[in-house]
Amino acid sequence: MAKMANRLHQLLPAGMEEAGMRKIPALIILVAVGLAGWWAYRLFWMPVTLPASSEAVELRIPKGASAADAIDVLVQHRLIADPVLALWSLRLLMLLAEKPIYAGSHVFTGTQTQYTILRQLLRSPRAKTRNVTIPEGKTVWEIAGLLQRQLGLDSVRLYQLMTSDSLCAAWKIPASTVEGYLYPETYNVYEDITEAQMVDRLLRQHFAVWKRYFDSAAQRRGLSHHEVVTLASIIEAEAQDTSERRRISGVFYNRLRLGMPLQADPTVQYAIGKKRRLTYRDLQIDHPYNTYQRPGLPPGPINSPGFGALWAALHPERHQYLYFVVAPDGSGKHIFSETYAEHRRAVRAYRRYRQQQVGK
Repeated sequence: MAKMANRLHQLLPAGMEEAGMRKIPALIILVAVGLAGWWAYRLFWMPVTLPASSEAVELRIPKGASAADAIDVLVQHRLIADPVLALWSLRLLMLLAEKPIYAGSHVFTGTQTQYTILRQLLRSPRAKTRNVTIPEGKTVWEIAGLLQRQLGLDSVRLYQLMTSDSLCAAWKIPASTVEGYLYPETYNVYEDITEAQMVDRLLRQHFAVWKRYFDSAAQRRGLSHHEVVTLASIIEAEAQDTSERRRISGVFYNRLRLGMPLQADPTVQYAIGKKRRLTYRDLQIDHPYNTYQRPGLPPGPINSPGFGALWAALHPERHQYLYFVVAPDGSGKHIFSETYAEHRRAVRAYRRYRQQQVGK
């Protein structure tokens, strides 16, 4: 091979080899300039046509999105024709500007180029708000899932915050979870709200409502904040018909006064972690929240009660009822009884009704 190379070298006219070697760098420079020009045109001048019939395109960049994640979103909205070029361009812009990609809603209107689109991702979008509704009677885990669905928040992170000993201590909640203290209501929040900010918002609302409407009444009754919220959460779970809240509250007051166990099914469902019809074995489990086996109130709330349930917990209806069972008519109301014999008759009526419904 060496001999062949030498032979070819001898055959070349004098000076041709030197001239060829000088042309190679020039060719490389020419190609580089061409590629740079093509890149610049695609990035800075080539217009991006918005999807047909769209005056504006709004997209949402999720929290913690990487450059590749952001480009995927742009591609899905047909705002990027060359994902590879866009990805490297975005990374270069982030490096030069020393800025991250801003999460939230970005709106694109009019004539755009890839550069103007990518540059906007490095600017904080105008703060937008949305409504999020926390229904009454939801547990911390259910609320975490709801906030994930409605706001895109991390449900695992939310649950970690809601069960944080340090957070409970900061709010002087005598428990290892903020269960019961996340006030159910409709909130108008910024779309870029963080998990910690959202939990703080729910807690602040609960304590504001408590101080304004319930604190004095609880003191007059000699009940602690935690006791009232715990009782209210059970009332919330039991009262399918909201008009019965104060009557159900009265039943629990009567039973507590007589030293009778509350025997509230929702507390056992909370203990086993499932909202289903209970079995006899369920009622026998050894658990602090089993109010069939343990007298008095359970250690803490089983959900987040709303205003009506908190009010009922402090303003029980005065009567002699000690028992209640679901009415056999599908209304969601209850049959209330003063004696166990009356209660057993009501239970049998409900069981007959349930069997009839199964047979249909």
